[in-house]
Amino acid sequence: MPTNQEQKESLFSEFPSVTKAEWEALIKKDLKGADYHEKLAWDTLEGFSVQPFYMKEDLEKLEISAKQQTTNWKCCEPVYDGDSKLANQSIKQAIEGGADACLISSVATPSSSAALEGDITGTNLQSQNDFNRLVEKIETGFEFIFDCGMAAPAFFSMMKNTGRDDLTSSFIFDPFTYTARHGRLPVDEERLRDIIRLLADREHDFTICADASFYHNAGATIVQELGIALAIASEYLATADNDKRDSVAGSFFARLSAGPLFFPEIAKFRALRLLWQNLVDAYDIKNPKPLKIFTETSRMNKTIADSTNNILRSVTEGMSAIIGGADVLMIHPHDALYAVPSEKSKRIARNVQHIIRQEANFDKTDDPSAGSYYIENLTDTIARKAWKFFQQIEAEGGFLQALKNGSVQQEIQQAREKKKEEAYKSGKKVLVGINRYPNPEEELPEIDPNPEPVNSLQKTSFKFTPKNGDELDLLGEGLRSEALLADVLPFYHNPQKVLYTTIDEFRAENLLNREES
Repeated sequence: MPTNQEQKESLFSEFPSVTKAEWEALIKKDLKGADYHEKLAWDTLEGFSVQPFYMKEDLEKLEISAKQQTTNWKCCEPVYDGDSKLANQSIKQAIEGGADACLISSVATPSSSAALEGDITGTNLQSQNDFNRLVEKIETGFEFIFDCGMAAPAFFSMMKNTGRDDLTSSFIFDPFTYTARHGRLPVDEERLRDIIRLLADREHDFTICADASFYHNAGATIVQELGIALAIASEYLATADNDKRDSVAGSFFARLSAGPLFFPEIAKFRALRLLWQNLVDAYDIKNPKPLKIFTETSRMNKTIADSTNNILRSVTEGMSAIIGGADVLMIHPHDALYAVPSEKSKRIARNVQHIIRQEANFDKTDDPSAGSYYIENLTDTIARKAWKFFQQIEAEGGFLQALKNGSVQQEIQQAREKKKEEAYKSGKKVLVGINRYPNPEEELPEIDPNPEPVNSLQKTSFKFTPKNGDELDLLGEGLRSEALLADVLPFYHNPQKVLYTTIDEFRAENLLNREES
């Protein structure tokens, strides 16, 4: 009885094999001598081009091949409640609906006025009691992902104070992206290094992040998005002492957006793991933990008009992320742009993942794109170009210095204007319902002017004095007693002068609406 390998080899034995040179000769003949590399190559507008065909010999020429983790990803749902008790109820409903994780957005903004303490946007988590209510009776193994900015040390301490070591927690702390967004450092540079060291020395928790999704939604190419994620990771590693870099690498995770280009996005996620391995090798880190990737669907291509199309866009984006190897996936509800999402829209977003998992069986095979001539070559191409862009940033002195120089802002602005905005305006990039097949009879939904809850920061008379070595212990002790977030926030968030050009997010729909008006 023939073996499996013999069966495979004889399956198409009646067809003669064709070499790549023979295919190229036929293509050249059909193109009347034109170079197919130029004539048929696809300019993705993402910093690389794709050839019209690949063969086995192209795969054999690759020096590296990406190996992904399991496709047993976590289904994440965003929480929109301002009150922590209501947020707790929403989390329990999400768990009943099959969610494995929730994103809690709670961003504190100090006031520029001495008479005011500032605001907190999102879920109102100002005290230890607020935090305790948030996690009360949440089942073991559930994951909380906190989008909390420079309040991460306080949130980390509050989470530890709950005693819920049976829960997983991750903190989207990225002071470099804060600088890119606001044009200024969140604290002075010396204090920033101290805070990074404080949080990064937590190898069993995910406490430092490269928020590459921000640059995606600002119009960066896939190559730039990955290069920047690496550059931010390198900033963290460069800040640490040599004997602490293993711990820093273990505390790091990446936040990416999944965009609309199906196969290039698969390759993007696979390429990031290759690049991460290159980076930790460069820093001589032995046996690093696998990189954690938290992914959400893109905001750049979502629309208010014909908004149910957002569901379909999110399906393909989610599939790309899962095939590419994302560890946690969050699909934004289709109505999130103009209102607090309804229970129905949240359920649809959640069930998209359940269909992909339980009906399409995407969780049954690890690294399903491995060996694909097309995707493996895409992975290699993206990885090489992203590494080159990363090296370009490093040559300037690192990501923070590149922001100071304005070079990162300029690169993204050029990519956005020349590769994204022009393509949408000309119709080369299609946004169904907007620049193609619009519905002139549609009555647009009313836009909620205050989609996110905002509360004023409160303060007590508590005096917090951080000390080297035991700062988080002192912080936790203070928050367990009487301290509120505003009492400790100035030690972690003291915005400096605006010195740099900012990077702004954009949505294609807004761009096209401006063109029409």
